[in-house]
Amino acid sequence: LDESDQTIEIQYFDGSLEELDNEIWQEKQLTTAAPPEDWSGPFDDLEADDLADPDIPAHTTDVGEFIDELEY
Repeated sequence: LDESDQTIEIQYFDGSLEELDNEIWQEKQLTTAAPPEDWSGPFDDLEADDLADPDIPAHTTDVGEFIDELEY
């Protein structure tokens, strides 16, 4: 969103960008869509090792051990 230009920039799965003025954006019939199974579309330089296992959390919710290791 660029408020000074009154435009909205959207990025498609293939990485291409489109800039819409606010008037056109307001006329769009938008619907909710599920996220793509393969989110890597706009990234050209990813290797297989860069893709994390979606079933494994990116970080732990238990930060207790981390906090205990902090030095005061």
